[in-house]
Amino acid sequence: MPIGDGQRSNADGWMLTAAAALAWFALHSARLSHDIAWQGWLARQMLGGTRLYGEILEVNPPLWFWMAIPEQWLARLTETPWQSWHFAFILILGATSAWATGRLIPLNHGPVRLGFILALFWLITIVPLADIGQREQIALMGAIPYAALIARRRSERDTAATWAIAAGLLGALGFALKHYFLIVPVVLELWLALDARRRWKPFRSETGILALGAIAYGAAVLVSAPEYMTKILPMVNFAYDDFDSSARFVLVSASTLCWTAMLGYLFVFRAERQEPSFATLRECFQALVLVAAGFAVAYLIQWKGWYYQTIGVTGALSAAMMIHLIAAEKRSPVSPIMGVTILLLPFATLITPRPGTLSVAKESAGLLDNFEPGQTVFAASTYPRLVWPEIETRGLRWPWRGYFLWMVPAIMRHEASGDAADEAGKLASEILRSLVEDLECNPPDGIILQKQSIAQSKSMQDLLFRDPQLKMLIERNYQPIGESDRAIILGRVMPIARKGPNCRTIY
Repeated sequence: MPIGDGQRSNADGWMLTAAAALAWFALHSARLSHDIAWQGWLARQMLGGTRLYGEILEVNPPLWFWMAIPEQWLARLTETPWQSWHFAFILILGATSAWATGRLIPLNHGPVRLGFILALFWLITIVPLADIGQREQIALMGAIPYAALIARRRSERDTAATWAIAAGLLGALGFALKHYFLIVPVVLELWLALDARRRWKPFRSETGILALGAIAYGAAVLVSAPEYMTKILPMVNFAYDDFDSSARFVLVSASTLCWTAMLGYLFVFRAERQEPSFATLRECFQALVLVAAGFAVAYLIQWKGWYYQTIGVTGALSAAMMIHLIAAEKRSPVSPIMGVTILLLPFATLITPRPGTLSVAKESAGLLDNFEPGQTVFAASTYPRLVWPEIETRGLRWPWRGYFLWMVPAIMRHEASGDAADEAGKLASEILRSLVEDLECNPPDGIILQKQSIAQSKSMQDLLFRDPQLKMLIERNYQPIGESDRAIILGRVMPIARKGPNCRTIY
């Protein structure tokens, strides 16, 4: 006997709950990426009262860091590791996204529906494990149910307000994490408006939630983090583009090759006959392709080529292929075999990187082997992976107000070229002043000094030693105790008295 809607819903919910619980037990102590470790560190500082952007230098908007504060609060309350709560939050969010998508996509056959929901949960939570909790992953979790809702609107299927609100909330949370992500709901809305034309209603439950969320977030930034607009954005506009990657790195990778295979499959088999009863599924498939296109534009605009920035495109295209395989009733014999084979690339995590196996991960461990939990270590580096996530996972204290010296390449390039040299000099002075203040307030037990030249054969030491106070602090109190291919380890040779009446507390 067919399973009724309510029974199916209950079965879906229980299976998703079980899947999320099993995933948490298996993964809650897995290695974090460097960015996620920094997110947790920064949230703990904010929980202790440190002012984001006022006392901490961070290039990204605040929402992502605010989201980690409840996780840190629960970790402190229960005296358990923060990352366990971080994994729990992401798995719950992924299960909610998959469940909402399953309710919005009309899959009436119970086993097919359940299989799709569990596969979707795996796709959006486990596949991006190398960067679990990154903004692109959270945006994907919001975009998929939102796209399913827009597909229902386009096919004029009745939708309960509860599910429209749920999709709107998930979408608002994800799209707000980066301004690039706003491309996705804008493209979906244009797609809906062009189809409906005079019947198009711009004011709906989900669009109202997106608008209210944007207003609330903007107000929260102006009230709680005004320095982001006045202090951080000018610095980002001046220096962050120096981290742009080469065209080859951005355009040729395991992820982009996978996208090419998926798009080739979808193009070749686009004309397969689909039954009229699957009309809304066709709309869902099209909506997900548009989501992938929106995330692809965001990926290209950022022009960094980092793995986590590919998560949205890979996830949306994979979900679109799943829908296409389900909806195509009349297909060539090769279609399902080819489709499943291509989907194995992301689902088997074959294109997911393994950060723990990188040479820098092993080198990072060696650089920090000289220090015990609770000791203070600073890395003068333009490369965060040199010491992160090891700083956080080993329980070391990080003294500087910034994550890594990302602005140094731009400073040195502008000074060498003479283009905006005055602005570069002011930024260099600001960074050096912050280093002096922070290292005198919380003198490190060790300093990791990057060896490689940065720009115009200039080294990190060339920048640091411009400041006579910083030069004296390092030369008088530290000496080399080891080195690797990328860095020199400086160990403190004598106690240093903590200076400054208003020193920031490290939590």
